[in-house]
Amino acid sequence: MKWLSKRQIQILRLLMKDGRMKIKAMSSKLGISHTAVKKHLEALSKGGILKVSPLLNPEKLGLVMALLLLEVDKTENIEKVVGRFRDCPRLVFLSRALGPYNMVGLVLAEDYRVLDILLGRCMLRVSEGIRKSEVIPLTTIYQPSHIQIKIPEKLSSKAPCGADCCNCPQFLSRACPGCPATACYRGWLSPV
Repeated sequence: MKWLSKRQIQILRLLMKDGRMKIKAMSSKLGISHTAVKKHLEALSKGGILKVSPLLNPEKLGLVMALLLLEVDKTENIEKVVGRFRDCPRLVFLSRALGPYNMVGLVLAEDYRVLDILLGRCMLRVSEGIRKSEVIPLTTIYQPSHIQIKIPEKLSSKAPCGADCCNCPQFLSRACPGCPATACYRGWLSPV
């Protein structure tokens, strides 16, 4: 276990209040040199503790979310699920869990209709080794109000999970906008 120093905690508190705070302003507030602040930030970053990234408000963007509880039959299938969905732009969070459900995921979609299609046909619930799943659609998000949402950097013909969204019956009937990482996506969450 890695312990944070008092200074590192102070720096993190300042960044939590204002993620765009300049190093010079932090050094002034903490009474230390800007070089010391920079070294602490580098140590936090290199240690995998701190990653600077924009956080977005899904409610303000009109996105809906659902919590997925999954019971996966064996460890190798857990690893397959993680590998398959690692770059999924709709997956906000994925974790192992203790108890009857051994994986937990948080997914987002443009609306509840799209969420229903995604969860019923092409996402985590239908992956190899899933014995049982439970979906809990979320309504009002109280904490945190902002989360990290993946906006794809490039488009391809297939989704990162391997699904062929562009030829899916739900996509072709215009019931689903497709995956934001595909060239055929019909939504706003796309790099183009």
